Amino acid sequence: MGHYSYLVAGDCQFLYTRDHYDEELAALFIETDRKFIGADGSEVIAGDECPESEYALGYYTTARALRQRLNVQGFTSRRAVASLGEGIDKWRKHYESEEQSQRRERRAQDKSMWETVVRPPREPDELLAAIGEAIRPHRPYEAFATVQEYLQYENQSTETVSDIEELRWFVEERNLIRLIIDQAPDDTRVGLNLGELTGCCVHLDTTQPIAGPTRERQLAALPDDAPLIVLTEGSTDSRLLTEAMHITHPHLAGFVRFIDYTGTKARGSAGMLATMVNAFIAAGVANRFVAIADNDAGGHEALAN
Repeated sequence: MGHYSYLVAGDCQFLYTRDHYDEELAALFIETDRKFIGADGSEVIAGDECPESEYALGYYTTARALRQRLNVQGFTSRRAVASLGEGIDKWRKHYESEEQSQRRERRAQDKSMWETVVRPPREPDELLAAIGEAIRPHRPYEAFATVQEYLQYENQSTETVSDIEELRWFVEERNLIRLIIDQAPDDTRVGLNLGELTGCCVHLDTTQPIAGPTRERQLAALPDDAPLIVLTEGSTDSRLLTEAMHITHPHLAGFVRFIDYTGTKARGSAGMLATMVNAFIAAGVANRFVAIADNDAGGHEALAN
């Protein structure tokens, strides 16, 4: 069967990961978010008399805090909704493909298939509304007039979770996380539940930090993957060096990026180049960068300082 970690948003669970945890999700938390949550949903404080089987390790914060963390990474609501539209279009094309049509025919013959194969994707607004409904406080069996109404309610939540799982093939993970938590009120508790990874037959040590090291690995990869930035004294230098590179080293296109002065108010000069270098260092810019100044007295003096 396996053991799973997952995103908790309100009273629903999304984005299941088998026998491990989603690193992009884990990196959105910090070590002060680390909590043990009891079966009743309350936090278990160290020293409380509570059997280990009755609480689960996880990282928890509010929907508002997680939205802000995604914002500073560029995963805004607008970007997420646009990505959802594109993802549903890709899913629909996949659904309408000949291969999937044949699978649905086999499903009609009572051969086992995933439920999402036989159900076309929903429209974005409909799916977002369904996510919001799934996140709301769970309604107990007693709240329904008939068993059929209760089962329909449970099935709707299950279908919504399945739809999100299907979209993982077509939408970037952090965009999906953004879409989910955007449907939750600001004070809704959201988190990464690791409870199933800390019990019998699984590897995770409850004293092992997860969020901090994962974020550190994520940041450490940036200099290796990001393009080299070349800073120059002005627009003419950038333009000529870009053209020259396309002639002498065309294989480096996309791996090297020259500062672009056109269309901006950025000013060029030897002094401004030195200021940019100091600003990049002070800001801790992750990209590797080099600065190229004119081989004259002004350039030497500016970079010497």
